[in-house]
Amino acid sequence: MHWSQLKSILWLRWRLSRNQWRRGGSVNAVLAVIVVVVFCLLAFGGAVTGVVVGASILGTVPAKVILLVLDGVTCLFLFFWTLGVMTELQRSETIDLPRLLHLPVSLRGVFLVNYIASLLTPSIILFLPAMIGLCFGLMWSRGWAMAWLLPLELAFVFMLSAWTYCLRGWLASLMSNERRRRTVIVVITGTFIAISQLPNIVIQLALRHDSKGGTSTSATPHRPEDRLAQLRPMILAAHYYVPPLWVGHGAWRLAQGSSGPAALGSLGAFVLGGLGLRRAYRSTLRFYRGEAKAPARSGRVDKKLGSTDASKVILVERRVPGIPDDSAALALASFRAISRGAEMRMLLMGNLMVPMVLGLVMLTRRSGAISPKVVPFFATGVVAFTFFGLIQAMFNQFGFDRDGFRALILLPTPRQRILLGRNLGILPFAAGISLALLAVWTLIFHPSPLVLIAAVLQFGSAFLLMSMVANYMSVMFPYRVASGSMRASKPPFLTILMIVVAQLLLPLAMLPIALPPALGLFAETMGWLSAPPINLALSLALLLGIGSVYVLTLGRFGDLLQSRERRVLEIVTREVE
Repeated sequence: MHWSQLKSILWLRWRLSRNQWRRGGSVNAVLAVIVVVVFCLLAFGGAVTGVVVGASILGTVPAKVILLVLDGVTCLFLFFWTLGVMTELQRSETIDLPRLLHLPVSLRGVFLVNYIASLLTPSIILFLPAMIGLCFGLMWSRGWAMAWLLPLELAFVFMLSAWTYCLRGWLASLMSNERRRRTVIVVITGTFIAISQLPNIVIQLALRHDSKGGTSTSATPHRPEDRLAQLRPMILAAHYYVPPLWVGHGAWRLAQGSSGPAALGSLGAFVLGGLGLRRAYRSTLRFYRGEAKAPARSGRVDKKLGSTDASKVILVERRVPGIPDDSAALALASFRAISRGAEMRMLLMGNLMVPMVLGLVMLTRRSGAISPKVVPFFATGVVAFTFFGLIQAMFNQFGFDRDGFRALILLPTPRQRILLGRNLGILPFAAGISLALLAVWTLIFHPSPLVLIAAVLQFGSAFLLMSMVANYMSVMFPYRVASGSMRASKPPFLTILMIVVAQLLLPLAMLPIALPPALGLFAETMGWLSAPPINLALSLALLLGIGSVYVLTLGRFGDLLQSRERRVLEIVTREVE
């Protein structure tokens, strides 16, 4: 690209930006100037602080302290960088490439300009000057040999930004489909949560394995400083293989008088960054030229669409044993709608991810034996915890239908069967989450089979209890949910109050499922019978009793829905955004 072409493109970009600021009004322009000034002051203050810390504080400390400081700064920078990537996942180019594809202009120059513009992020503006200032401060206090830290820091930022730019291009191609956009965001959020807990899990597993391996000859447990000393070789070894840790490792070795690791780290980071930028350029051109590869299964999909096999039974035509056909069809249709809805995927994945991560942390941190008498209560707590994240979906069964609720009220079927179908539609998701949590609980506490079976029966009782409350709340206090999100569309104050009250009273609703383990513990304490058989028998009796109550109340709730279906239709179909 010639300089005149690049100059014209930048001038056009500047005029477009200035026109946008002008249309936004003087207030927005003033706020934008204030934000720019604040970030410039923060960048300057970070640079000065880095110079002062490197020249005065880190000038006489041991080399390992410099390693810890640089690792801490790098981890903090990665944390804010990841938050920025999660905030703006899709591509946001400074210069629109599709408008230049028909011009005789080299797109490499425009791609580089867009990449350089992507470096103007708050995390780089705040942390890069501080890291550079720290380098100059260390040069002042420890000599010119610390100058190797500067190219290492720049190479690290280049590597991280290049692969992030490549990741954004790949995500842009994925999220071009609006149905997958929310799913991608949820998966990335869950991955971020899991990765943030990975170091803690690895360290705790290492400590637990060491404590069980019998490496210590003393009978007393390891002190915290002893355990830290055992982990130091593993942590130092990670600095050779994890690229983000190369900055701290290079600074540590420079403080010891060796410049080889810093030079090799700089070269490796530059090479990795170049590979990421090259891949980003190729994927960018393929994306904007429309050269993305079609799915390999497209031919099979077309073949399926063209087939007229009448013997094949689709999902909503399948029958559920013991359930009326209309309720079974509605349950299967609700299951398909929940599994395909982006907002429901967000809710279900969030409800599963957090307890699973907490369970893994408990698995790695647990020390000492827990009394078997307390284990059944943990199972009951796991079952109850399953429904805390499903309140919004279960207590507002028609709010996610929006205009689709018209099809329900036009069905020539008793209303209690509609409620039964909606309850059964969410049952597989609740059961899947509960079984996953019970699996983690089993790995942690190793309960007896009777306690595990009792926990499964308690899940059935809890689900029926929640279904009865959900049927009442869905009919009396419905509210519309905005499409593609979990945000309520301005519900009335009474509806908000009832939702809050229901969430606060949920632990009280779960008290009946805590009776079997409590009575089993009481019988064993009194010396009558063992607790697990009592817990199992009472859990089965409780499930049969609550099931009978559910069947009796289903008709009453169906009549209530029939009397209020017009009001529910008006609420869930009215757009008030």
